[in-house]
Amino acid sequence: NPLVGRDVSVGILFGLLLTCLGFVRHAAPAWLLSAAPIPSVGTQFAGSLPAFVGQILVRCSGNIMNSIGSIAILFLGWKLTRNRIVSASILAAFWSVVSLTGTNHIVDIPVALSLGILLTLCLVRAGYFPLIVALVVYGVANAFPLTLDFDRWYAGRSAFMLLLLLGLAAYGFRVSLGSRSLFSSADD
Repeated sequence: NPLVGRDVSVGILFGLLLTCLGFVRHAAPAWLLSAAPIPSVGTQFAGSLPAFVGQILVRCSGNIMNSIGSIAILFLGWKLTRNRIVSASILAAFWSVVSLTGTNHIVDIPVALSLGILLTLCLVRAGYFPLIVALVVYGVANAFPLTLDFDRWYAGRSAFMLLLLLGLAAYGFRVSLGSRSLFSSADD
């Protein structure tokens, strides 16, 4: 279905925007000469291959639950206020508070507000499935160290994660074309 491909592509776009904001959160303190945040990469990627795959699946299921929670907050906000803008603002405020790390307020507060607005925008404008895809892309890209330096011991896992995200993007693009060919002429 081309709409599924579109949703996957939109979700990947939002996920990449969220990932860029996450990278800004870690790089901006060096730019602003302020205290650096605590690194968020844990040791979950350092275990065996089954543990690594298990961590990926746990993150995916957690992101599905976060998406369901977002819909519940949006729905309850709408039921209480009967106003879609206020309901979306409540959800954006919730995502912003959850996104705070508490390490560097000069950088953390604007990034958390941006994350909350982007996640709410993704749910309200694109829908539930793109939100799941965006959270999966964001979670995978921020949970595991990504490198293209193949001298690092985790380069194979990093390449696997990047190929997984690239494959998801290729799938979304191909499915969104529907029955049209990739290289069709303008006359068709």
